[in-house]
Amino acid sequence: MPRIVALPVECWDQILQHAIYVPLFFDTNPLENYPASVYYRYHDQGPYWESERTRNALRRVCSCWNQILKRFDHRYVEIAHVASGGAPPDALRRAIRINATTCECKICIEALPSHLSLSVWQHELVLAADNAGEGAWKMQILDYERMPYHGAAILGRPLRFHNLKVIMGYDVPLASLNFARIKYSIKPPMLTSIDATTFEWDGPADYLQNTSFPYIRHLSIHTVTNTRSFLEWLKTTDGRLVSLFLGGEVISDNFLAELWELCPRVRHLRLPCGVKWLPLPQGRTLDLVQLSARPPHLRELPRASMCPICGDIHTAEAFQFRDCLSRFGLAQVRTIVILDDWVTGPSRGRRTEAALCIKLQAASLGITVVDKMGYTFEEFVVSALEQGRRHLCSAV
Repeated sequence: MPRIVALPVECWDQILQHAIYVPLFFDTNPLENYPASVYYRYHDQGPYWESERTRNALRRVCSCWNQILKRFDHRYVEIAHVASGGAPPDALRRAIRINATTCECKICIEALPSHLSLSVWQHELVLAADNAGEGAWKMQILDYERMPYHGAAILGRPLRFHNLKVIMGYDVPLASLNFARIKYSIKPPMLTSIDATTFEWDGPADYLQNTSFPYIRHLSIHTVTNTRSFLEWLKTTDGRLVSLFLGGEVISDNFLAELWELCPRVRHLRLPCGVKWLPLPQGRTLDLVQLSARPPHLRELPRASMCPICGDIHTAEAFQFRDCLSRFGLAQVRTIVILDDWVTGPSRGRRTEAALCIKLQAASLGITVVDKMGYTFEEFVVSALEQGRRHLCSAV
């Protein structure tokens, strides 16, 4: 019989780590390391929990594998689960990614007696963090966008931020970060301490006038109301921007002409559909364009009408997306992102028909259309079928 050669423990360690690897979710610089089209998956917990199911199955193979994989307990932790007893306090010190918002899962809801006020529940979250003990936390990614009230108490100890690289929240200490998403409630002076390469600002661009970001490469701003002042501020980025995602209702007609000059490296762009598109300078291309529909009171199209190409009924959103396609084809755009999914958009009437109409027209121009999660129509269908299969299996 052939001799069986046992692999060294170090090899099994590498193999098992690869087996439970979770792409994107634990990345501390997602826009640098992944295509911009999949960025919205950064908050998708599904791959993590799928990895946990795999890890738990592998732990039952043998004691050696169990010892190796036990080290990866609680890579992702919600503080609410610790407060409700669903995870030990020490999990907070070991977690790579922490969610400090409230949780509405069945366990947390049942753990909160109806007679307790929200303030008492917030106090429980603070105690859960304090019970994790002193010392540096492993936390690299922090999310507490939806609950600002208890944040200072939970996160007020500097050692908890020792390894922090990504923050998505409110008024919190801003250290040396790769990625910062900051809510509108933050006071403008605090923005001066941000040195992130990726910055998302959930507020008006006017708040940024007295700030500068020396390392910025990816910028997202919720609202641009004064394009002239924003373009003046954009000069402070010294042409470093690779991604620029802008919200707002109206962009001035000459905006793009100046943008091409101020941002010679930009490859990822989000603009309202109604913007007056201008060709890119010769030799330049865009890898990705995100489209956001203009609000109802600015639409020139009726709410719904017949599409002259496919003969189906589309809403104004669908026509806005479709009418942009020829311009993007001339600009050699490779991927267009519709900021919705294939079911809820781009048309709220006969949704699938409108989505397929846009998809086919884009394909004829060599453009790939994906939804906000980065899925093509075919990938979305496969994902939906797979989710349905898992749901049926769990119900049996």
